[in-house]
Amino acid sequence: MTLTRFEDWPARLERYLRISARRPFDWAQHNCCLFATSGVAVITGVNPADLFDQDFTDRQTAGDALRAFAGGGVLETAQKIGRALDCPEVPVLSARRGDVVYTSSAPHGGLGLVDLDGRFAVFLTRGEGLARIKLAACDRAWKVG
Repeated sequence: MTLTRFEDWPARLERYLRISARRPFDWAQHNCCLFATSGVAVITGVNPADLFDQDFTDRQTAGDALRAFAGGGVLETAQKIGRALDCPEVPVLSARRGDVVYTSSAPHGGLGLVDLDGRFAVFLTRGEGLARIKLAACDRAWKVG
């Protein structure tokens, strides 16, 4: 399956990021994986989270779900979803607005999205809402649509 972005995807992404900034972190409903996959759903209409079991309530059960799905953690889950949805991995500095990114750097480790200015990535944090880091600080990136 190839993802296609809606024509008005920038406005959709801007609205999603604004709403997400006000939502608290929650292992069951608003964690780094679900933040990124929901962002993809907002701009394409396809939610990558539908590919894995989302029945988790805490860090342990979230990790168990990702290991069951991809044999590893967040990075392995992103790689498997990328292959399943034809979202190829791209060089980080080639990632564009709305693409999915990964960083292992604390405290923002996990999945995020390239923000609308294209120079930063946005990540969900447990205490700060959304945090922006320079795109160059990300480890991996996948093209969305």
